[in-house]
Amino acid sequence: LLLALSMVIVVLDDSQMRTRRLAVVNAITTTIAEAQEFRPMMETALRELSALMDAKAAWFRMLDEDGNLVLEAQSGEADTIGQTRRAIPVEGSFSGRVLRKRAPGMIRMSATDPETRARMERDQFDHVMVIPVEGKNGLVGTIALAGSEHRSYRPEETQFLTATANQLGIAFENVSLFEHIARSQRQWLRTFDAIEDGVLVHDEHYRIIKLNRPLLARLGKEYREVIGATCESIFPRLSFAQSSLAQPAVEWKDCPYCGHGDSLHESPDPCFPGYSLVTTATFNEENGATSTIHTIKDTTERRAVEERYRLFFERVQEGIFVSTPDGRLIDCNEGFVKLLGYHTRDELMAVDIAHDLYANPEDRERFRKAIAEQGSLRDFEFDLRRKDGSIIKVRESSFALHDAQGRVERYQGFLLDVTEKRRAEEEIRRRNRELNALNSIASVANQSFDLQQILSHALSQVMQVFDVDTGTVYLFDEETLTLRRVAGAGYQSAVGRELDQVQIPREFWETVSNSRAQVITQQHLPHLPAVITDFVRAEKLQSWVWLLLWANDRIVGTLGISNRHAREFSANEESLLVAIGRQLANTIAKVRLFEETKSAYEDLARTQEQLLQSEKMSAIGQLISGVAHELNNPLTAILGYAQLLENEELDERSRDFVSKLYRQAQRTHKIVQNLLSFSRQRKPQKQSVDLRRVLEETLALRDYDLKLNNISVEREFESPLPPVTADPHQMEQVFLNVINNAVDAMLETSRGGVLRVSIFARNGHVSAEFHDSGPGIRDAKRIFDPFYTTKGIGKGTGLGLSICYGIMKEHQGEISAFNH
Repeated sequence: LLLALSMVIVVLDDSQMRTRRLAVVNAITTTIAEAQEFRPMMETALRELSALMDAKAAWFRMLDEDGNLVLEAQSGEADTIGQTRRAIPVEGSFSGRVLRKRAPGMIRMSATDPETRARMERDQFDHVMVIPVEGKNGLVGTIALAGSEHRSYRPEETQFLTATANQLGIAFENVSLFEHIARSQRQWLRTFDAIEDGVLVHDEHYRIIKLNRPLLARLGKEYREVIGATCESIFPRLSFAQSSLAQPAVEWKDCPYCGHGDSLHESPDPCFPGYSLVTTATFNEENGATSTIHTIKDTTERRAVEERYRLFFERVQEGIFVSTPDGRLIDCNEGFVKLLGYHTRDELMAVDIAHDLYANPEDRERFRKAIAEQGSLRDFEFDLRRKDGSIIKVRESSFALHDAQGRVERYQGFLLDVTEKRRAEEEIRRRNRELNALNSIASVANQSFDLQQILSHALSQVMQVFDVDTGTVYLFDEETLTLRRVAGAGYQSAVGRELDQVQIPREFWETVSNSRAQVITQQHLPHLPAVITDFVRAEKLQSWVWLLLWANDRIVGTLGISNRHAREFSANEESLLVAIGRQLANTIAKVRLFEETKSAYEDLARTQEQLLQSEKMSAIGQLISGVAHELNNPLTAILGYAQLLENEELDERSRDFVSKLYRQAQRTHKIVQNLLSFSRQRKPQKQSVDLRRVLEETLALRDYDLKLNNISVEREFESPLPPVTADPHQMEQVFLNVINNAVDAMLETSRGGVLRVSIFARNGHVSAEFHDSGPGIRDAKRIFDPFYTTKGIGKGTGLGLSICYGIMKEHQGEISAFNH
């Protein structure tokens, strides 16, 4: 009975299980039939399987292209599912082994790794059943069923799960394919509508199959209005009044855009104002019918832009060009033709740019190198040769266009003629240089009275302004008719370097002076003095100009500039040179007037000093003469009585006193005689004298003393020396007094020294100079004052040089003393 009852129960259970399975299959089949997306379909199937198998949770993982199982759908919540949302690699995983065997497998908590066991304990899972999901095209993924109760799956259950998983795999592939097709269709529709140009598709009977949104918007109609309608009923016909183009409207029949076959054609649009570019193509449908597709691009704005560009290209004054890298013109505008002096564009298109247009071939190479490095050029300046051979300076801005391989395909840019602008700028720079030179010369002339410095600076400025090789400035002496060089630069020959003085023939000077000439150029070369022509030939001067410096109707000098290469001095340059010459002539006259004024002032001061000295000496002489006469009488008595006392019988001590008294009286008498000699106004006994001989005799008188005191004498005697009218004895007294003072000065500081004595003729006078190596003169202004001396007591009276001063004045000569 129990066995029978058990069998009945088993049969009843099997019947219920089959019924439940059938219900699950029915539910899954219904879901698959209605599914349009795979994720809701999978979630429904997972819920049904979980309920059937008493599973706590279920999930589906899809096999991706990288060989990973990615969670895509689930039923039930569990930490194990949440923690395994990341992709599981097939290699090395339990699910991977199930996929390789293509058979279900079970993981039990008691037989897995510690990490998985911990997660399953946390979710209260006893086991996880993994079933491979396989479609028509191969493995799709896995389905996992997690149960909390310990159980085993019977073979029929495993078979059921496998069959259901495979059915889901096929459904998954079908839904994925449907989604892909739907997505592609939506993408195609978006792409079709995103095309900015109008797209028209019609059949062979001109019924509209498809229109995109831009064309619908242009027609102003809804999609449902046009599909299936004929082109003739939908597209408007453009009248002549509606056309903005000055041409008749285009006539058409059946389809406005089917008049040109399978081609690309641009023409006035037959339906809308403006132009359109139409691309036409035909294709065969599956039923054998032929359809036509037109792509309609509105080119009205582009045509307007092109027209504006064409007008700009043709009418702009600057030269615009397009050329190949090898120098062949592709296109150019009328401005480019006029710029280069050609009559027609065709005539210019035949020339070779590098060979015929570039004045300097290196400019072409420089252009090619720069544009290859930078890709474009801005404000590139060079010289171009026009048709008539003239050279113009142009400024180019251009860029290079490259082909698909990166090679330069052509150059494109424009040219601007900057010849006049550069000429004006150069003229301004030249004027600025000239003004700076004039200002610099004027500044130096106002700040200095050094004529050498002024003329040297002026010459350097003139050479810089005129860009010449050589230059020179001479001062003219009208009395001797000589030119004396004060500044020069750039000379190479011996003649040019050594020609410091030029003697001008009187006839030439009179000719120049009478003609009032200011500039001497190469045309005057045959009439110039031989010394100047020799100078020109020696320096190999090809071009030169000499300027005569006139001041107060007198020639004060010359300024010459020259080049060793041929060039012409323009009228403007000669005018500038004349202006500089006038400024220099006035400066020379000013400096000479200053020097003359300074010399006159110095002569006046010297004359006043000499007059004061003469008056002082005259007054002192009168005083001394009176005093000396008063002293002379008692001194005579003292000397007489002293001599008488010496003849008396005296003791030795008294006789010594009388002897000393007599010597001191004689000394006093000698001083009185010197005073009388200084004050006595007697005429010297003058005769023709060779002062060189007098000086030799004076030195001979002191020769022994000089050698004894180790003093060497250096003689610089000019021979022959012109004679002078003088008293030889008085001149000897003067020389001897000066030599004695020099010796005393040298012996004050050291034993020995050097005495340099020179005598020479200069400027109509004979001069004698004495230089000693002593300590110098303490007060040169007082040295000729009577009784002024720097010697010790008893060594000098201070009258020697005063007497010398009187002797020289009596001879209409001069005596002076100074320190180096």
